[in-house]
Parts: sequence; structure tokens; C-alpha cells
Amino acid sequence: MQLQQLSRADLKKLLGKSNGEGVNVNRIMLSFMDFDYDPNLITQQLDLQPTGTGVAGQHLPGVEGAPEQVQDFTFWKYEWYVHANDFIGDLLDAFMRDVVLPRLDELQAISVNAETTLSITQYYHDGNNPNFHFTRQTLKVLQSINAAIDMDIYCLAE
Repeated sequence: MQLQQLSRADLKKLLGKSNGEGVNVNRIMLSFMDFDYDPNLITQQLDLQPTGTGVAGQHLPGVEGAPEQVQDFTFWKYEWYVHANDFIGDLLDAFMRDVVLPRLDELQAISVNAETTLSITQYYHDGNNPNFHFTRQTLKVLQSINAAIDMDIYCLAE
């Protein structure tokens, strides 16, 4: 089966237009993967409600009649979705200040036995030119929790 590439207009429909024409969609996510204990323990340790969890071997819901799928790895994630034309770097600074720094000791302990990733994604429509700037302090903190960094920008400007 050959899949057809999405047009820019179709992608915008999938992302939803309710955020306002020309407003960027920004996503910042902290995730842990490939650990061998209940993800609820991370929730308790961080005192932070995750936006998603999964357990290796867990059956995933799917479309009726489709082949059964099983979760490959255990994970825990916490995401911010921000609809704004702010600099993504400013949003990252706020995420670090509000989410990461208050829980730094706990994050360091968790990251010893889990693959840790900070993901940053921007769906760019208009507004400030997207750029990524990591302060030395941010890089030191990410290093201290052994976090990989994943960044994506999707330009949806006309």
C-alpha cells in the first residue's frame, strides 16, 4: 500500500485551526523510556501528572479488525502544548523553571535507570523567527539528568 503525502492544508487541518490563524503550536516534552518498573512510581516521585504512560507488553487499543499491537517499551512522559508566537527558547526557559528545576534531584535519580529525553517541537505558522538557544545553565541541568535532546521545526507558513 502506498501512502499519499499530506498537503500543507491537510496537515493544518490535522493540527486544528482552533488555535487561531498564524499562531504557532509549540510542544515541550520530558520523557523516560526503557525502565523496568511501574511508571506510576515516577508520577509519585515527581508529584507530576503525566500526559502519557505505557508498560512494555501492554496491549494497545486499535481499530476493530486491525492486527493487535503491543507496547514495545515502558515509558512516562509529561508535555506542554503552548499556542503562542513566543520564542521557543523563552518557553523552554519557563519549562525548565517550572517543571525541571523544582524536581532536579528526583529527575537525576530516575535518569540513572531510564533513557531520558527532552523533546522540543514547533509547528511554525508566523510570528517570531524560530530559533533554539540553550543557556549554559540549561545545558548543565540536562547533562545532570543525562537527557538526550530532540528538536523539530515544521514550517507551515504560506
